[in-house]
Amino acid sequence: TTMKNTTPAHVKNASTKQLLELWELTESMERSPELPVVRGWLMDELEARDPEGFDRWMDCDDPNADPKDFIKH
Repeated sequence: TTMKNTTPAHVKNASTKQLLELWELTESMERSPELPVVRGWLMDELEARDPEGFDRWMDCDDPNADPKDFIKH
């Protein structure tokens, strides 16, 4: 299994609030090859927990929209 396809247990076991806080941290992190993978894990888990809120976030026209404004936590 490749790293990209396996969301780590500590991401799956985090609270939604913690996931949103982690997402916020990634906003200011230096770009790296790992960053999109980590953000993908967070997005996958947030989408699994609140598909409707996730879709509203993705459909929002503001590229700087905060997922906390859309996803239930």
